[in-house]
Amino acid sequence: MSRASILYTALAVVVMLSASTGHASSQLKWLKGNKPKFIAFSNPAYPFVVEYPDNWRVSHGGAGSATFTQSKNEAAVIVDRQLLEDRPLTPNDVGDLFRDSEVDRIKQNYSQATGIRPRVETLVERRIVIIDFNAPGLKPNETELVRQYTIPIGLNLFRVTCRARAQYFKNYEPTFEYMAASVQAAPAPGAARN
Repeated sequence: MSRASILYTALAVVVMLSASTGHASSQLKWLKGNKPKFIAFSNPAYPFVVEYPDNWRVSHGGAGSATFTQSKNEAAVIVDRQLLEDRPLTPNDVGDLFRDSEVDRIKQNYSQATGIRPRVETLVERRIVIIDFNAPGLKPNETELVRQYTIPIGLNLFRVTCRARAQYFKNYEPTFEYMAASVQAAPAPGAARN
């Protein structure tokens, strides 16, 4: 079974299991056949691997970050990595205190953020923080919806920040979740890849 098939199956299970929480129904849209084709972003200069739609553009940021933009600029995803210095976070570490520290980070980095809605969830067997909020768009009087997935993996803390104009967010929500679920730490240079 290919890595994409495994990831797709795992995502489908997560979506079905989370249906009881009320926010999964939108994620079922493309699972019924409208799923875009995803390709892997992997570059020795970046400490992560992520799958993204094949018709999106990639912009390379500073060390540890990259931006993926939908072809009509309706949506974008930024993936960045922070290296944890002490030890990996355990599932027990990803709770209310960790969630609140991520909310504080959002407030510092997005001073105009409103309607901040954080939660701790499990995505593909990882305990993560998801924070939804509203932010000003690129045009005057335009609002964007933003979702940040904070994903600890080993000594890496990945933040997958997804943005779309309010009227398009639901359309891209399954893509955002798929991309977040696909994030993994890049293998060390010279290490064998699966």
